[in-house]
Amino acid sequence: GKTYLAQTADDLGNFTVASTVNSNLVELLGMGYYMDELTGSLSTSPITLSAIADLTVDQTPTINILTTLQAPRVKNLILQGKSYSEALEQSQTEVLSAFGIDSSKIDSLQSLYAMSINGTSDQDSALLAASTILAKMSTISATANSSSQAAEMSYYLSRMAAEIATSGSL
Repeated sequence: GKTYLAQTADDLGNFTVASTVNSNLVELLGMGYYMDELTGSLSTSPITLSAIADLTVDQTPTINILTTLQAPRVKNLILQGKSYSEALEQSQTEVLSAFGIDSSKIDSLQSLYAMSINGTSDQDSALLAASTILAKMSTISATANSSSQAAEMSYYLSRMAAEIATSGSL
């Protein structure tokens, strides 16, 4: 029930919360512009990304497109009676599967919120692949619909997250 505000510290979206958070489980929301992996350009409009993270597992979680797709599914699975760790593991597998990625084949997979778009690990490559796929889909739709890539990205994230939340798949 508490809100803590923070601003990003760099172009990669890294942030710290100045005050002590008194809960292990947190929901993170990030609002702002993003770098299009296809063009290297900044988006023309901001989007909102989210994540649900356990601060006892990772003190510096990230917010990315995969965590945004995962968050509603985690909530839904917890409401169905699963523990947070069960919900996190199941939803992680389901979200990656939506992109044709087998989570069991990712070396040292920690969590979706431990992935970094500019990292060098196997899990970071999965995030880059998924981000690139969504960027391409959004660019194609923006051209076809005479809209912005950011608007189409928000649309895809919203629709996909809603589908995954209820069924675990697209």
